[in-house]
Amino acid sequence: MVDYNYRMTVVVQTPQGEVKGSAVWRLEGWKIERSLTGYSSSDRLTGEAVMVDLPNGKTIFLLLGGELCGFKQYSLNLPEGERFICKGEFDEYVKQIEDIFARNEVIETWSGGTNKLVYFDDLKNPASVKEVDKENMSASFGEGYRLKAIYAQPTKDPVTTGIEKKLVWLGKFPEPSLDPNFKSSMDPTLSQTLTHGDFKYSRN
Repeated sequence: MVDYNYRMTVVVQTPQGEVKGSAVWRLEGWKIERSLTGYSSSDRLTGEAVMVDLPNGKTIFLLLGGELCGFKQYSLNLPEGERFICKGEFDEYVKQIEDIFARNEVIETWSGGTNKLVYFDDLKNPASVKEVDKENMSASFGEGYRLKAIYAQPTKDPVTTGIEKKLVWLGKFPEPSLDPNFKSSMDPTLSQTLTHGDFKYSRN
């Protein structure tokens, strides 16, 4: 069993200076023994999207997803270019997680992270969601906006709560689509592919 919290932080350069936001996520992973196939593993991520308020009045959100070892990250505390990738059998995976905690490791995830970065034209309208190009934030917000870093660090702080104050429409499981009128489509929009669970997931 592996059970740990880590703080995800997003740093953005704006025309008015640097701004950042963070949120604590919790990952639980466990090994399931099977008599015929050996074992399989499963995990569960709880928490809420990282929010960063920009000086132009918009808020960007780093969506839930991935985990500390799954990004093909490199460690800020390792020599330049050396990659830190958790892999191997489950017991070895747990050991690598424990090693990260022991070093209080900071993990840069910007280049390898799969998490989407999004914003809303209208925070009250979930269907108005748009994706931000991590490599070219100025395309969404104009000159002077640039993603500087996304990084993770183990923490003993509790999982972050309160995103509903910003996204008042957020619901609970079964996590409907952001487009309330969604019907099956061969070419779904972003709002049709995202669910409430991409912004918040808890066991409660």
